[in-house]
Parts: sequence; structure tokens; C-alpha cells
Amino acid sequence: MRLFLIAVILCISAHHGMAQDPSKPGGTVQKPSRISLAITGGYSSPRSKDPITQFWKGGPEVALSLLAWAGPGFWLGAGADVSMLWFSESSFAEAYPSVEMQRKDMAWVNVFVLARYGFIPRARVHPYVELAIGASRVSGADYKEVIDGVRVTYYDIPARTRLAFTFTGGLDVPLARGLSLLAEAAVRYVHHDENLGVALLAKGGVRVTL
Repeated sequence: MRLFLIAVILCISAHHGMAQDPSKPGGTVQKPSRISLAITGGYSSPRSKDPITQFWKGGPEVALSLLAWAGPGFWLGAGADVSMLWFSESSFAEAYPSVEMQRKDMAWVNVFVLARYGFIPRARVHPYVELAIGASRVSGADYKEVIDGVRVTYYDIPARTRLAFTFTGGLDVPLARGLSLLAEAAVRYVHHDENLGVALLAKGGVRVTL
């Protein structure tokens, strides 16, 4: 949360920054308004680690980001996203056909700061790349039983927070003044996490200039 608040302050500072006007010595001109709000939704899917992929197959994702123009083609910002990781009953039943089912979906929350660079700003479609760094947390789930004095663990995903890096490639398609459509594909790496590892994300949404 501190990381998110610091990034928001930096965005606001960048928005209110002043630039020297070369035609007027000592004068200043206000930078054009470049604060944007990006809202996206899509699907996230963990891919690399068996503890997650064995019984959880991904789910819907929503994200909210605040972006501040920091120079030609360059944006800084902060945001958060939430994904649902749906429990796969069929996968559990296949692995443990005689065990009572306990469905436990999980929430995956990420809070991050980001830097975005856009290409071909004068084209009708603007491609961009984005790097985000932040905190990643899964709500956790476990299912354990004691059978004949022996503890049996069917799954055990602890709730913990880890550092995460997300690389995104996207397209910004202007529709009207201050409004664009977004299409994105991303790869997220959760550092030093034995359960999550790498995940893929695909999403679309809108960007609104405030």
C-alpha cells in the first residue's frame, strides 16, 4: 500500500510539473493534461508451478492503473489488479477419486508501480510496452486430513506476499478525444515463490484522459 501511495504522489507531481518556454526567457508553460485512468479486464493463468496448476486453472482479472505523462511516449504510473483462481473440481476428482471434495477458489492481488513507453505516437494505433514492479499476494488454500493417525495433505497453498515483475505489450486505439481502447498481453513473474512462478495474462479495456 505504501508503494501505491508513493507512486500516486509521483504521478500527481509529474502532472503538475512546469516546463521552460524557450521563446520566453524566464517564462514557463504548463504541460498539457496527461493524467489517464486505465481500466482493463481479462483472464490470468498460472503456468509454471505444479502446486497451483494441478488444481487451479486461472480465472477472470480486473485492473486499474493511474498514468502520468512524463515525456514524449513515456508514462509513469501505479495500479492494482485482482484475479480469481478458480478451483478445478474435475482435476481434484481425478487425482483423489475417493476423497470428499472441498472447493477453495483463491484471490490473487497485485499492487505495483509501472513505466510505459509508446511507439509511433502519430499512428492510428499506438503500440506500447510496459514494465511493472510490485507486491503480489495469493489468499491461500489448504486441505488436510488425519487418517489413522497420519496427516494427509491434498493441497497446501500458503497466503504470502512476494515481489513480482510484469512485462506487458499492448495496443492503444484512440476512439475519441480522451478515450482509447486497450488490448494487452502480459507475462508476470513472482519472485521466490514455490507455488506461483510465471503467469500469463490477456486483457482489454479503456483508457480515459482526466
